[in-house]
Parts: sequence; structure tokens; C-alpha cells
Amino acid sequence: MKSSSLAFERLAPTQEGVRPKAFEGEKLEYLKSYIREPQFKVLLNNIVRTQAALNFRSLAVLTRQDEQEQSFFICALALAYTCYLQSRVLIVETREQPTDRSLLFNCILGQHASCAPSSKNEARENLLGESGYIDLLSTESFFEGERDLADFQLGEHIRRCQEDYDLVLVDTACLEQHNENTVHPLIVSRYIDQSILLIGEGERDSLQLQPIVERIQRAEVPLLGIVEGAAASRTPVLNERGRFSGWLRAARNFPQLFEQRRKRRER
Repeated sequence: MKSSSLAFERLAPTQEGVRPKAFEGEKLEYLKSYIREPQFKVLLNNIVRTQAALNFRSLAVLTRQDEQEQSFFICALALAYTCYLQSRVLIVETREQPTDRSLLFNCILGQHASCAPSSKNEARENLLGESGYIDLLSTESFFEGERDLADFQLGEHIRRCQEDYDLVLVDTACLEQHNENTVHPLIVSRYIDQSILLIGEGERDSLQLQPIVERIQRAEVPLLGIVEGAAASRTPVLNERGRFSGWLRAARNFPQLFEQRRKRRER
């Protein structure tokens, strides 16, 4: 498979013995610890730089099978944007959530940049004029029969409301497990600015990956890159175009994003 148009990144390793399924009372604290991992900060910086370059607002997270890894990635990304960028983040659930995944989302709702010392928070808040926060939009309350229209209506709704947020993260149904009772991941993703495909460890070289990528491209879903979940760290594979290139410090490109947001809010 030609990878010149795609970017591969690898998730930073989680602490041994602690996975998303095991979160109880320490879910939020563990997420805060996780987003301080150097490898995750590199991935975050790459996404932030790309967002500044492409000026996208919404990002769909697609996955083949691992819903737990998907939820964990979305929560970590939302919390990092809130803590480090004072961003207004909206998470959109497009399917019913089991208890453990709902608890994972609920633990970050209403977070107001609580990852850094208060003095630094105050400095960032003064720069942006407000602090970041996380909201959740759920489709779990859809009545029977409404899901037939949700595939199309939800995408349009996200487009309308994304002006109120710096980043909208869309939690989609698994590509290989969705059915008539779920919002179709590729249909809703067509209304989203960009998407990321989350794959399991070792799947990057799998023969099953190419048809999935081709399926996404045939659906005309803009694919920003591929993130590989990891149990151990490894240098990310970068594409020839360098879309995710650079091992810069996490804060190096944040002023550009801050300035863009300040001008947008003054309009």
C-alpha cells in the first residue's frame, strides 16, 4: 500500500497493567498523567500544527474494532487540548456506550484546564480571554426510528455547532461492527473536516489495512492520518510529504493557534 498520502503515528505507551477498562476512581488522574507522556505530546503537537495549517475544526476518530482504545484516545486528546491550549472541546458520541466507556467520557466533562498549576492557567486564560472546557453531545437518547435519519442529520448539526468550539471530536461506530441501529461512521464522517484512523498494534503492515483505507477514501472522507495504538513506544513512521513531520517542543507552535483563535473570536 502506498503511504505517501498518509501519516502514521503511534500512541504513547500506557502504564503497565492499567488499561481503559480498569479505570475506576482514578480515571481522570490517570488521563492527566497519560497526556504528560512525551510521546503523546509529540502526537498532540503534530495534530495541533496540522490544525493550524489546515484550519479544521472537527475531527472524526475511526476505528476497526477496538472501542476501548478509541474512547481512551478521544478523551486524552480532548483533555490535552483543554489543559494545554485552553480549548473549547465538544465530544460527539454517535452510538450507545457501555458503562465503562460512559464513565470514561463522564470523568472529563466540565474540565476547565485543571492540568497545570493555577498561576500558569491564569496566564493562559488571560491570553485567550477565557478558559477551556469539554462538552458532550450524545445520540443515546434518540427514539426508535430516528437513527435512520441520524446519519445525515448529525453531520449537519455538527457543522452548525462547531463554530462554538475550537475542536469537535466525533466518536464513531466501529467500521467493521456497525449495523442498522448505529450511526454509519463513514456517512457522518463525510460532514467532518478531517478524520483519523485508529488501528491496533501491529496492524500497520496488515493486509487488512489497505482495503479499509481504500474504503474510507472511496467514501470521500478526508483522512488526516493513521494512529497505531501501542503497548510499547516506537518511532512513528512519517509520510514523504511530512504532514506529521517534526519533533518540536509541544508549545512551539501554540502561539500561532492562539492568534488564529483570538482573531476568530473578535469577528
